[in-house]
Amino acid sequence: MTILKKLAIFFVLTLSYQGQVFADTADDYMNLGKSLEQSGRLREAIDAYDAAIKAKPDYSEAYYFKAVALWYIAKHDEAMTTIDQTIQVKPDFAMAHYFKGYMLQVSGRNEEAVAEFDLSLKYDPNYFYSYSNKGQTLMFLNREQEALECYEQVIKFQPDNVDAYLYKAEILLKLGKTQESLAVFDEAIKIKPDYYYSYFVKGETLVKLGKAQESIEYFDISIKYQPDFSNAYDAKSKALASLGKRQEALAANDLAKKYTDDFIVNSYNTGIALYQSGRMDEALMNFNFVLKSKPCFADAYYAKGTALWNLGRKPEAKEAFEEAIKLNPKFTENVKEIINTK
Repeated sequence: MTILKKLAIFFVLTLSYQGQVFADTADDYMNLGKSLEQSGRLREAIDAYDAAIKAKPDYSEAYYFKAVALWYIAKHDEAMTTIDQTIQVKPDFAMAHYFKGYMLQVSGRNEEAVAEFDLSLKYDPNYFYSYSNKGQTLMFLNREQEALECYEQVIKFQPDNVDAYLYKAEILLKLGKTQESLAVFDEAIKIKPDYYYSYFVKGETLVKLGKAQESIEYFDISIKYQPDFSNAYDAKSKALASLGKRQEALAANDLAKKYTDDFIVNSYNTGIALYQSGRMDEALMNFNFVLKSKPCFADAYYAKGTALWNLGRKPEAKEAFEEAIKLNPKFTENVKEIINTK
């Protein structure tokens, strides 16, 4: 929306009678906020949502979108306060309970997150996103049977959701239901035959079951669909080594190293880009992946620490900072500045 349009809205707001005009003006500000948010101008979007709320104090949707925007510019405490205001205005707002649950989940407050997902489903039993995130959270809490029920609900609403099948298969394996788990992997592959990750996870499962020879076939198919997937080469190398196929194992391991280095750099750069755009939780996932593959990467520890700090997880952030400094003392002053000024 142009500056002239915004001025026109203000003119109507200040010169018209109270009543329906206020609702229309609030909607105009709301639409402006959505437009700004879609174009990545989140701080301006928040100003528009504030204007909508000022014009219509019980505008629950404006509070909700403001909370989302605040979260993505890393103002997490304000986002939580705003989502609570949303729920106060509209207690049965299923999406608001879902988003609060998501924020709690990312912050490691898993029990509270589950409670919010339950409230979301109470007010909208068809909101499958809440089932999905609740399932993930329950897995963190080692409540596998409940998590399984959640993913079965996701599949009910989205029969082609491959990731839900993979989670279901993983849980069944943990519950000792091996044959059922393998059957669910096959269902996932049937739904999306070119999805490399399904073959990789089934291959890993076969290795755990002592079927290394059979697993190699699945690692090869995974590589066919994702030729630079270093994890598949690494898993294949280990499977070959366990079968005594030393030369083939070394060849696969060389490819794993080659693609791991490329993938680490790409994942780290992606994490930095996500961090800069305020998407701290997604950035953190990338940094964790990088460190799993390259545990001595000081820059990744420092980046992880800053992401955790912005998420309000300060004890974990300090641990990451300590690792960064241990590996490279150049980060000492930067860490002191972060801890002393934020």
